Amino acid sequence: MIEEVATVISIEADKAVIEVEKTSSCNSCQSKAACGTSSLAGFFNFQSPRIKVNNSLNASAGDRVLVGIQEDTLLVGSFILYIVPLLMLLLFAVAASLLEPFFPTFEQELLQTIAGLVGLAVGLFVVRQQSGRLFEGKRNAFMVRILRSKPSSVSVNQLQL
Repeated sequence: MIEEVATVISIEADKAVIEVEKTSSCNSCQSKAACGTSSLAGFFNFQSPRIKVNNSLNASAGDRVLVGIQEDTLLVGSFILYIVPLLMLLLFAVAASLLEPFFPTFEQELLQTIAGLVGLAVGLFVVRQQSGRLFEGKRNAFMVRILRSKPSSVSVNQLQL
């Protein structure tokens, strides 16, 4: 099981909206100042993902929780995320090469490149649209335990010395 720390943003019925904390190995790396990966990560500055999970631990807004996901779910999701766009890129490029006799005046490499990029975009769009339905009802992310609850307010009268 893969685990990450998240913060509960809000509660919606029996679901909790959580925000996974961004972690990067770049922060502990000695050569992050000279690294291209670190520069790209800083340039794009991706937002932390927010997802809904079952609130099985009765967490409340502001709680930090440990969230888990099964390895096989992550592997299948990663496989689909990478393979579908790649297959669409190849399929569109091959289809463009098969259409060569119908477009003799076009530069074939340019047509295949454009078709491949269109296929890549279509593949990414399909993955984005279908990913929610694909994993719905499967073993998705779930709360493992509450790490730290937000401090509760206690009146002075309740304190006993």
